Amino acid sequence: MVRYDAQKDIKLIWGIHLRNQHTGPFFEGPLHLDVLFAMAIPQHTNQKKKESLHGSAYIKTPDTSNMIKLVEDAAEGVLYKNDCIITRVTAVKKYDLNPRTEFTLTELK
Repeated sequence: MVRYDAQKDIKLIWGIHLRNQHTGPFFEGPLHLDVLFAMAIPQHTNQKKKESLHGSAYIKTPDTSNMIKLVEDAAEGVLYKNDCIITRVTAVKKYDLNPRTEFTLTELK
């Protein structure tokens, strides 16, 4: 059975970036994944509205859970063998003038 993965290309690109940033061994877990999804403010928004949106909650699609899964999958095989070792997740999805995704993995004791 062949499964289509619409995110295959982005996972590969993220995997390349992660390999360039992480040269150590695999994390062995358990892990805490802390993610910031800084979402773009629409370009047509006036300056005053941009300032009020900056830092506020982003309550549109994509779903936060789907975005978390993308990060987990992209890091699999690069930072850890299997994402099942992630036992705690913290995620924030907000508007930001500098759109980006940042995440930190912390080994739990």
